[in-house]
Amino acid sequence: MTSHPGIDHISFTGSTETGKRVLASASATLKPVTLELGGNDPGIVLADADPNAIAEGLFKSMFVLSGQGCICLKRLYIHENIYTAVRDALVAVARSARVGDGFDPDTVLGPVQNHLQY
Repeated sequence: MTSHPGIDHISFTGSTETGKRVLASASATLKPVTLELGGNDPGIVLADADPNAIAEGLFKSMFVLSGQGCICLKRLYIHENIYTAVRDALVAVARSARVGDGFDPDTVLGPVQNHLQY
C-alpha cells in the first residue's frame, strides 16, 4: 500500500515498531502518513476549570467506545484545589450513564470488545 501509486495517504493504527516500518516504506514515495501508535493520553485540569462544565466532556473523552479507543484519555491530572469537585462531578456523570446494548441509541456505554479489555 505504501508504494501503490493509487493510494495518496496512509493512516496506520498499531504498534510503534510496525509504525516505523510503515513510515519508512512510505517515505520512498513521499506519501503522507498518519500514525496512531497507542498513546497514553493524559488530561490536565487546571485550577480555574469549572468542574460541572467539563465533567461530561471529560467522561466522554475517557469512555468513548467504552474506553477502548486509542484516543481515549487514560489518566487525569487535576489541580488539587478542585480535585474533589471534579471527582464528584465525574462520579455524577458516570452514575447517570446508561450501560447496555451498543446498538441502542440511549446507551452511553456499550459492551467491551474482549476479555482483556474487560
